[in-house]
Amino acid sequence: MRTAESSQQLVCDRIGISRVTLRKVENGDPTISIGHCLSVLGVLDAKLLSKRSFT
Repeated sequence: MRTAESSQQLVCDRIGISRVTLRKVENGDPTISIGHCLSVLGVLDAKLLSKRSFT
């Protein structure tokens, strides 16, 4: 069984970022580049959702 720590490290290894950077992405740190955010989304096969409604 994988721990959360080892899963995070796998994500970091696939993207080529540090765990500190991944933590910043997860916490919404505004200093993180959009490229890192999109890379994390891609590895996790996640969708980017907006809090705003575009109606």
